[in-house]
Amino acid sequence: MDSYINIEQGLILIKLLTAHLFTDFIVQPESWVNSKKERKYKSPFLYYHVAIAGLSSYLLLMQLHNWYVPLFIAITHYFIDLWKLSRKDNLTYFLLDQGLHVAVILFVWLTMLFNGFQILQWASQGLNDYTTWLILLGLLFVIFPAQDIMKYATQRWATSFEDSDKDTLKDAGKWIGIFERILILILVLYNQYEAIGFLIAGKSFIRFSESGGKTRAQTEYILIGTLISFTLAIGTGVVLVHLLGK
Repeated sequence: MDSYINIEQGLILIKLLTAHLFTDFIVQPESWVNSKKERKYKSPFLYYHVAIAGLSSYLLLMQLHNWYVPLFIAITHYFIDLWKLSRKDNLTYFLLDQGLHVAVILFVWLTMLFNGFQILQWASQGLNDYTTWLILLGLLFVIFPAQDIMKYATQRWATSFEDSDKDTLKDAGKWIGIFERILILILVLYNQYEAIGFLIAGKSFIRFSESGGKTRAQTEYILIGTLISFTLAIGTGVVLVHLLGK
């Protein structure tokens, strides 16, 4: 991103991706997801969800007269979600679903660049800070989609241990994973890889010190989840560092 034009072009893509994460992971409660799975196109929540997809893109782009961009995103979001609702709930279809949404966003972005689309200039110095939006996008990714990737990646083993730790806090593992990924992302952005090493070593020590009563399979399950979490956070951090030109 060596010039203002390039930064602005990148910012358009970042905002579209942020709008997608907001739509699919932040403002879509589990009750909506369950209703869509049960009722498919008859669920009113499918249409609420699609409306949010278009509206969030519409607001973040700050070009109120270009209504056809968010409309196209909303329509394609509907058909992709409708297709996904008839598929298995596993990692493969989760990644395909998200990949299709991202492909649509990339297509829209390239079309907008070809047509000379620009974000409103009055907001360029505050609401359009490239670094802020890029870091926000990275944080949203490690908090929400990364959690789902971990869930689906370990899905085949999770059911074997769901009743084995009844004395643990509800969703404790989920929140530990979220905060550890945020911490790792921050450490990568500040080039503190040594601290990440200590964090990995510390968590491994705690996990394995608690594994006295656990089977080897349970220990391996925990280790796989930890490594996936760390890999997603470090990978996201490395990409952000590259895009920020650090």
